[in-house]
Amino acid sequence: AVANPGGFWKSVDSGANWTNPTGLNALGPNSIACSSTCAKIAVPILNGDVYTSTDTGDNWTDRTGSGARFWTDMASSDDGTKLIGTVRFVQNMWQSTDSGV
Repeated sequence: AVANPGGFWKSVDSGANWTNPTGLNALGPNSIACSSTCAKIAVPILNGDVYTSTDTGDNWTDRTGSGARFWTDMASSDDGTKLIGTVRFVQNMWQSTDSGV
């Protein structure tokens, strides 16, 4: 789950308990997209890059190739290899077919 400006919060027990596992929160995560198992996660940063995780959010990689944009929303395919994101103030969408790499 993401709550801007509350950051990224994670539950591994269907929401009974939550942890705030990462330094990603200071960047202002704006949305979240994950594979069907949430093993692969993509988090767009408002006025920043997209960050991805392949271990359910324990570790993050800054995908600077995504470009610093006003990312608003993101969606993922079931396997996490395809991502699509929307950008505020720009009437188009951005797509990745390699898990955000």
